Amino acid sequence: MKRAITFALVLATALGMGVASPANGDADDPGGFWSILPPGQEGNANAFEAASFLAGGTRPPHFDDQSAMYDRLAREYPSLTTERIDDYFKVASFNVPEDQIESIETPKPGVTIVRDTFGVPHIFGDTDRDVVWGAGYVTADDRMFFTDVLRHLGRGRVAEFLGASEANLALDRDVIRVAGYTEEELQFQVDQMPRKFGALGELSVQSFEAFTDGMNAWITEALLDPFKLPAEYPALQLPLMPWKTTDIAAVAVLVQAVFAAGGGGELSNASLRQALAARFPEDPARAELLYRDILEREDPEAPVSTEESFPYLAIPPDVDPASIAIPDAGSVTTEDPLKTLRDSLAEMGIMLPDRQSNWLAVDAEHAEDGKPIGIMGPQTGYFAPEILMEVSMHGPSINTRGATFPGISMAVLLGRGVDFSWSATSGGSDLVDIRVEQLCEPDGAPATLESVHYVLRGQCTPMYQRTDRYLAKPSAASLESDGLPAEPTVVSVDIERTVHGPVFGRATVDGEPVGLSIQRSTWFGEVDSSPAFLLLNTNAVDDAASFHEAMNYVTGSFNWLYVDESEVAFFHSGLYPQRHPRVNPELPTWGTGEWEWQGFLPLERHPHVTLGPDAGTGDGFITSWNNKPARDWMASDSNKGYGPIHRVQSLSELLAERIAAAPDGRLSVVDMIQIMADAATVDLRATQMLPEALDLLAGRPAVADQVALLGSWLSSGARRVDVDQDGRYEHEAAVALLDEWYNPMLDAVLEEFAGLSVGGRDDGNRRGHVGSAFQGGWYQWLDKALRQALGQTPASPLDEVACGDGSSASCAELLEASLLDAVASLGERYGEDPASWRVPKQSEDIRYSAVGIVTIDPIDWQNRPTFQQVVQVQRARAS
Repeated sequence: MKRAITFALVLATALGMGVASPANGDADDPGGFWSILPPGQEGNANAFEAASFLAGGTRPPHFDDQSAMYDRLAREYPSLTTERIDDYFKVASFNVPEDQIESIETPKPGVTIVRDTFGVPHIFGDTDRDVVWGAGYVTADDRMFFTDVLRHLGRGRVAEFLGASEANLALDRDVIRVAGYTEEELQFQVDQMPRKFGALGELSVQSFEAFTDGMNAWITEALLDPFKLPAEYPALQLPLMPWKTTDIAAVAVLVQAVFAAGGGGELSNASLRQALAARFPEDPARAELLYRDILEREDPEAPVSTEESFPYLAIPPDVDPASIAIPDAGSVTTEDPLKTLRDSLAEMGIMLPDRQSNWLAVDAEHAEDGKPIGIMGPQTGYFAPEILMEVSMHGPSINTRGATFPGISMAVLLGRGVDFSWSATSGGSDLVDIRVEQLCEPDGAPATLESVHYVLRGQCTPMYQRTDRYLAKPSAASLESDGLPAEPTVVSVDIERTVHGPVFGRATVDGEPVGLSIQRSTWFGEVDSSPAFLLLNTNAVDDAASFHEAMNYVTGSFNWLYVDESEVAFFHSGLYPQRHPRVNPELPTWGTGEWEWQGFLPLERHPHVTLGPDAGTGDGFITSWNNKPARDWMASDSNKGYGPIHRVQSLSELLAERIAAAPDGRLSVVDMIQIMADAATVDLRATQMLPEALDLLAGRPAVADQVALLGSWLSSGARRVDVDQDGRYEHEAAVALLDEWYNPMLDAVLEEFAGLSVGGRDDGNRRGHVGSAFQGGWYQWLDKALRQALGQTPASPLDEVACGDGSSASCAELLEASLLDAVASLGERYGEDPASWRVPKQSEDIRYSAVGIVTIDPIDWQNRPTFQQVVQVQRARAS
């Protein structure tokens, strides 16, 4: 990437120079950018504001001024016009018109912060270092308490900050299982950037330092000014400590572990195989066929973002059995440490949806005015304040606006440059492996589960060991018998590592003790993605090819979308290991040294595609909703959802229909917003599985009324939406019936799954109040079983799973019986008249998880990203 490196050298020089910045963003802003980030930009409330809110007063400005805009679109999108886009999205310009300036602040010479009427900070610096300093200052100003939680969380020290509750202590243990760095190790990751990335690495370190200085400038002010200090600090008697560059690496741990990882499910797969073998002890071939039915790692019908072939992670034909290490059944206590971490975050109240982002784009040939259109956004959950924040940054070289993650907010992570925009969905591809370490004793004695040595290349090698101790604050509920607050608790954490990574558990293999370690490619490289965002923020990216090169620096698994005036580009990022050619990537592998990773995938082998004047456009559009990125790219070992049914179809099918129906085959910005908003309330179970189920039930008098009821809802679009805001979904009786029928239908059709651990039957997000839904469930297996009963042949048919005996008559009888059971259940609860059937809509509403004192009112459920951009770049930058 010679051009980018040369540019970085020039930029590094500019960081130290007093070059004048634009007066007010880029005066030549081409236009065509909008954004939305509910509930609002503000995130800090001082003690006076918090007291007023708790006493029944209003929230501080900009805590929730984007929530209603976001909420309304799901109901009002059919009547959307070009003139009304601004009712649902903010204009995301670089400039701040005079009548939209709310405040101007100069926290130090060379830095000016202009807040617009949504509270979004526009940072202008005399030097690029000043701009990044300003990013640190506004991060503290808008997200100080949230950022403080994140830096403790990334270290496994939440209990130290918020108290020794059971949930906090469990969360700390789970973070340490996948990270557990010392301060020196976090600093090492920062210090090694120049060695790894040259000028770009040096520039990254300089930006970390400038950002830290800006954070600390605000912290110093807040410690002296009660009107700045967030209310949580005095209320919870918390110290506000200075920011350190190591805090940046600590926050990055969370991003890498929660949003950017994939894989690590080998132990769960091993358990599934053991369960199937126990079920069919006399027929191992049948057990293996059922296992293959369930895994769905390469289904030719799986929706993909590009039909181009990018082979990765296929099971080799000559797997060496000696490489596989299957722990004895029942000997493993923790199968998937990354999933356990996510569960612990939820227990603490940090509700993060599992890979719920989406984007869609149409190329120039199929877009109004001949300019590509993108609707894009990550889904990072709903928080008060939001876990993301929005900034606009402008200096001699930096010119960008968008969303960023507090604590690593020295750069915009998802947003726009001068004449392009970019965003991401989580990729979930496999960059994590579970290694089984053969334990040993250096004196040759038999190993035990307490042994702290392991076999590596024939040598009995000591594990890295240390014990960390810290003082955990008393939990809010803990009181001594005399009524005084309890004393702090000393928490001791034993940390063990092998050459592969943290040891998270022990087990046995064939009765012999083993250790279990997690090997992830991002280990000791939590901040290594920084160069990509430096290139984006400084507009060193100017076309699809340079975008692909820049995003190849991103080590986490993401699907990146790029849109400019003429091109649309997709790149699937990640530091993907090339496994030993004789291991099975689905199952745990011995860590004895013979089966090590053999480098990482080069750029050209990552799924990527360009839609533009000089590239084939295919259908003229591209979509991602955490689906399979490309043909022949295998699902990770922890992902069983890449079958023929995926929620991305709610976008891609409607896009294809709208393009075909358009008189000139071109879509407008309004069309694209409507497609996204339509998909946001679709019930995927209805649109993708009801047609087959209703076909099988056709002509059966006992359920004719129910078939008609469901068919009417299906023909209307099968949406879960309360248009008139009367507290009830439209087509409520049909919605209630499908909800009641879905689980009995699964029990009837997928009888072979009984008692097996194959993930959730339905996506839990809808009932978990975190928005989004339909990413993971038993959808693809149900669909295939029904299609096969209809006499159809899926490209990858089920071998062992069948609806009844596999015939249409047998399957229809099961469906009819389960549907009548659902009707009876609703009748007992609400009465026999379908008009009386109810769906408790409030059980699905989106609730903002409070990370602080100020709370936000719930909004209606919808399946939509949190930070969302609308983009149609009107013209390219001047050459």
